[in-house]
Amino acid sequence: MASPVRSTTGDVELTFDATLDASGTIVTQAFDAGSDANRHLLAIITYDGASSHTLGDTSCAYNGVTMSPLGASFGSGQSRTRVFQLINPTSGSNDFTLDPSAGVGSEDVVITLMCKSNVDQTTAYENYVTATGTDSSNPYTSAVTITSSATDRLVVTGHAVRASSVTGGTATNFTERTDNVNANIGLVTGEAAGASSVATSVAWAGVFAIDYGAFGISLVGISPGPTITSEPSSAAVVLNNDTRTSATFVATAVGTGDIIGQWQKEGVNISNGGIYSITESPAGTFTCIVTPTDATFDGQTITCELTDDTGTRETVGAILTILNGPEVNPTSGSTTAGVHSTDLTSDDELLDAGECLLISGRIAASVVARTITNPMYPSVTPSLTATPSVTPSITPSVTRTPSITPSLTATPTVTPTRDASPTQTPSVTPSITPTITRTPSLTPSITPSRSPSRTPTPTPTPSTSRP
Repeated sequence: MASPVRSTTGDVELTFDATLDASGTIVTQAFDAGSDANRHLLAIITYDGASSHTLGDTSCAYNGVTMSPLGASFGSGQSRTRVFQLINPTSGSNDFTLDPSAGVGSEDVVITLMCKSNVDQTTAYENYVTATGTDSSNPYTSAVTITSSATDRLVVTGHAVRASSVTGGTATNFTERTDNVNANIGLVTGEAAGASSVATSVAWAGVFAIDYGAFGISLVGISPGPTITSEPSSAAVVLNNDTRTSATFVATAVGTGDIIGQWQKEGVNISNGGIYSITESPAGTFTCIVTPTDATFDGQTITCELTDDTGTRETVGAILTILNGPEVNPTSGSTTAGVHSTDLTSDDELLDAGECLLISGRIAASVVARTITNPMYPSVTPSLTATPSVTPSITPSVTRTPSITPSLTATPTVTPTRDASPTQTPSVTPSITPTITRTPSLTPSITPSRSPSRTPTPTPTPSTSRP
């Protein structure tokens, strides 16, 4: 994301030459700080330290307001630099003043003023670093590395040298804003987008060796746009074969002029219609109602971009969560059972008898995969293994009423022989047809304790007629 810190209107950068005389005469220069909101003014003063001048903590002021030093003076050899800041300087054109101490002689000075806007007025900068050194090898280079924790920072950097016959420098890894030389003093300033590490450097021309001091400051930006007064909250919906609920996200803001809200899912704009119901009522209150159609919405981020006359801000991301439902295909109505487990609450028989046992709305036996007819989705192919939490104890009531009607026909065949004792051994085979009526809640296995068998003994009446 580009840094929200930006240059103000007017003379946002001004660099000029000056001289520090032996009596410490005050240097005065008019400067226009602009009129943009949340301004931040920097003053960078580079001088030749040979004449023992110093810049005290209260040496710089703008429109009579004392500027604050960022650390002590720094540099190598005769190169000396000190940086001052002022948060929210007076707008428009006002005088900048430099009040140095007295010295033993005159010194050359280069002064650069830079004003930025949209800078946090409580914590103006995150990091400030300096670097010093001497380089006697061509190319003669000054360098400093600045770190910042976020890319919404703006890094401002300055490189100062004291060298014979210096004519200018070439910037690396930052955009040059000023380049000024006063006799043996040179100062290059510029800026770069914040990053975890910004290594800036300047290659100096027309010199034989340099003493340098360099600095970097990471300014903390304030994003332009309306003030967000309430952020959308994360929400969850229920999505299963019988139920689809909606999630409501709300963002409110106040700002300059009309506020426009644009809802996004995963950074992509969404519009009113279909599964989205988007409204603004009252002004500045933006509502987005989402009715998901499938489980792909789970874990998606919902945000709202809010724009007014000053710019755009984005709300925090709200997370949409899908609960208690298998993945549903809105076209065919098919679902893969087992994604979420739920109790059966319908009194309707879902499976044919013998495939499962329904007890108090729970599946109490293993269920073989089969097609279930559902009133909402006509084709559902589950693969279920139901493990009962309760093992029912069932004592079936079995009524056995055997009706046994034997059909017995004993017709002995007797062939008498004179003076003979007849022997009749009839063969009797009863025909038994039992009828058993069983009325159990389960199908029991019934083994009768006995099998009825009857063997009648007939009494023959022989003929005793004599021939």
